[in-house]
Amino acid sequence: MSAKATPYALDRIDGLLARMFAAAALLLSVDLVTNALAQRSYLHALWFWGSFGLVAASQLGSAIAAFFSGSMKLWYRALTISTFIALASWPLEVRNLGDLPAGFTPWVWWAIGFSALAAVGGFREITALIILVVMPVMWLTIRTSPIGGGKPLGEAIQDSLYSFFFSTAMALLVMALRQRSMRVDDAYRLQLTTAARSATLEAIERERVRIDSIAHGKVLSTLALATAAINDEQRATAAMAAIEAIGRIEREAKRVPNGEAPVSTETFFEALGTMVSSQTPGVEYHSKSQQVSELPFDQAVTLAEVTIEVALNSLKHAAASRHSVSIENTASSLKITVSDDGTGFRVGNLGRANIGVRRVVFDRCKAFGIKVNYSKTEGSRWIFEVKHDA
Repeated sequence: MSAKATPYALDRIDGLLARMFAAAALLLSVDLVTNALAQRSYLHALWFWGSFGLVAASQLGSAIAAFFSGSMKLWYRALTISTFIALASWPLEVRNLGDLPAGFTPWVWWAIGFSALAAVGGFREITALIILVVMPVMWLTIRTSPIGGGKPLGEAIQDSLYSFFFSTAMALLVMALRQRSMRVDDAYRLQLTTAARSATLEAIERERVRIDSIAHGKVLSTLALATAAINDEQRATAAMAAIEAIGRIEREAKRVPNGEAPVSTETFFEALGTMVSSQTPGVEYHSKSQQVSELPFDQAVTLAEVTIEVALNSLKHAAASRHSVSIENTASSLKITVSDDGTGFRVGNLGRANIGVRRVVFDRCKAFGIKVNYSKTEGSRWIFEVKHDA
């Protein structure tokens, strides 16, 4: 069973951003409420209270959710959609163009910035970016028309660009923070799973040996029964034992590990660097990547395990002054090199005392399609390589 890590970093970032958003929105809502209530005499009561009520309720709901319930996506969407409704229904809100005072600015202006920003938390990135563009364009259309105060085009464009750049800059910052936190969570998930699998590897191997011995024993006992059978009853017993032994072997053969989502090489680089610094202090770590690709989850875990196993052996037994782990990802392959300037050893001399190297390194790498190369010229050097699919 693989270890599962909750998105801790992402939850923390989302929670912090939600509280900051809600606090700022509440502060700015003072201007929104003040200007909206001052304009209600120029507007149709039904359309005004309907659209203003939706925007105000969405802002209030987002503040309550940010500080108490923690479920913000619904309220982010509500705030964005309610502001769209206010912009789209603005022509219906204005009761009489002649009643609008000079320098009039529709109250919805004080909701646009944060409503556009809320789209980042409520919708997918591409949808949010579209909203960040569409909302200022809608405002520009209203602002330059008589129902929006008839502001000169140049000044209205400045206002729209201000709204666009403010919302976009904040949105890109939020997206970057969330992407970074997701990478941290992925790296932590990989590290946690690798540590759990490493800790249980020996127990799993013992269990497999036990199961194999049971199956082997069933086969031998079945053969013994068949050899000794001299009547129909004994032959029937031997036949049943054979059926049971075959069934047991088939069940074991069909067992496959649970799959996991692929791991990006960017996440793998970060996770491996964290593991090297925490589990093998004193080992230098270098990474170089020409592109971002994906590794099957089990293959990524195996690469991490064998790298740490070899680095630990180097620290314990190499009598070296320098230890390093370097990783490079190219278009054709991912390659990890673990090296030191010690005396090394002969692979053919590995005995039972080196079962960790033989089983964890060679056997596991072979099982997951990882090429292993070891040399001891001018020190010890391990190279683990995975070819990318064409």
